[in-house]
Amino acid sequence: AVGFETKFKERLTNNLVFKYFNFKTYGTDALFASAKEELTQNSGNRFGFAEALKFDLNAHSLLRLSGEYATRLPENTEVFGDGQFEMSNFSIQPEQSLNINIGYRTQHFQKYLFDVNTFFRRAKDLIVQVPASVIFLQHQNVDNVKGFGIEADASLNLKKWLILSAIFTYQDLRLFDIEDPNARFLNRSRVRNTPYFFGGINLRSRH
Repeated sequence: AVGFETKFKERLTNNLVFKYFNFKTYGTDALFASAKEELTQNSGNRFGFAEALKFDLNAHSLLRLSGEYATRLPENTEVFGDGQFEMSNFSIQPEQSLNINIGYRTQHFQKYLFDVNTFFRRAKDLIVQVPASVIFLQHQNVDNVKGFGIEADASLNLKKWLILSAIFTYQDLRLFDIEDPNARFLNRSRVRNTPYFFGGINLRSRH
C-alpha cells in the first residue's frame, strides 16, 4: 500500500491510498465418506484505492467524506476452519466492496465525545458464516450485496473518574441480482447470519 496526505489551509486534509493484494491458499481436505483426500488451490490478485477528505469545523469538531474500493482477504479460520465445528473452505474468495462514508465527530478532551457515521456499501463475494451440515459451520461467499447503515459512538465524563459510553449500529444489507432462477425469490432478502441492529452501553471508572 502507498498513501499520500495533503493539507489545504490547515483545515482541509486529503488522503489518497492505493493498495495491491496477492493471495494464495493451498490445502487438503479429508473426504470422510470415501476415505480420500481432496487438494484445493486458489490464488489471485486484487487492487484497491481509497479517497478521504476531512474538514475541521473548529478545534473540537470535524466532517469526514470518504470512498473506498476495498478488498478484504479471508481470515485464517475462514479458510482453514477451527478444527472443531467450523469447516475449512480453501476456495473462498476475498471480499470486494465499494464503500461511501459521511461522518461527523465532536470531542472535548475529558468532557464528551460524539461520533456518527453513515455509509453505503455494495459488495461482491461477501464472506458470511453459514450452516454447512447439522453440526458444522463454514464461511462462504455471497455474490451480490448492497445496503446502507448508520453507526454512532458517544461518551460522557460524568465525573473525572466516571465515564458513560454507548455505541450502536444499524445496517440494512440485502441480496440483489440473483441469477439462479430457483433463488430469485431471495432478491431483497437480508444477508443471513448478519445482525442488522446492535449496540451496547458501558459505565466504567478509573483512578
